[in-house]
Amino acid sequence: NEWKIDRYRIKTSEGYRKDRSVKWKVQDGKVLEGDVNDTGRMLVVPLYHLEVKLVRRTEEIRGRMVAANFIADAKKHAPKYATVKYKKTRGLWYEVDMPDVHLGKETWAEESGEEYNIQITRKVVTETLNKLLSFVSVYGVERILLPMGNDFFNVDNQFNTTTHGTPQQEDTRWGKTFREGKRLAVEMIDRCAAVAPVDVMMIAGNHDEARTFYLGEILEAQYSGAKHVSVDNRAMKRKYVHFGRNLIGFTHGYWEKIAR
Repeated sequence: NEWKIDRYRIKTSEGYRKDRSVKWKVQDGKVLEGDVNDTGRMLVVPLYHLEVKLVRRTEEIRGRMVAANFIADAKKHAPKYATVKYKKTRGLWYEVDMPDVHLGKETWAEESGEEYNIQITRKVVTETLNKLLSFVSVYGVERILLPMGNDFFNVDNQFNTTTHGTPQQEDTRWGKTFREGKRLAVEMIDRCAAVAPVDVMMIAGNHDEARTFYLGEILEAQYSGAKHVSVDNRAMKRKYVHFGRNLIGFTHGYWEKIAR
């Protein structure tokens, strides 16, 4: 966890000792008598030397510290959620799915045909979520499934690249983008929770695999005291939910072969 091997060298050398054995009879720390068997020969003994150069896993340690700080802060400031009383339901589940938000992505209309930045993203997500929830306002919804991740973020690190290293045009600093994404995710969950209990499914994307996991850890801490919100942040890339006789599957689709 702390160090990795940069390089190593193994070598051998020879040591020598007399071919001799002794047997002493000792009483109260004094030698009373004994025997010495000495052949007069010299024995060659192989010696092994191992030299290893270790390099500290600085970036990984920093990443873990950042995540740990986010989680500790989330738990410290996690709100106390009161028990919510929902109206009677008809056994209806509702999936609110908005993949590929790509928060932080920046495009220029003159170049790409459409403007896109962090402010526009927030506006689109909020308006779309309100519209989707309005469709079930007259129904008694038992639970809401809210897949989160699926390239929710546009980049995965401070180098403004995807998980696999593809450079991206980013609107703002990576730390600010992550913080704004966390706030937006909380707003989305709270908005859904006003309608029905929410099951959040963290689904890794090919742009934000690491960030999705970190976000999931923070959301678990954020809602640790909320009985009406659950967060599934297991590391698996495919997740499934049973509803009655239905098996509902979630994945981003990047790692699966379409032909299969």
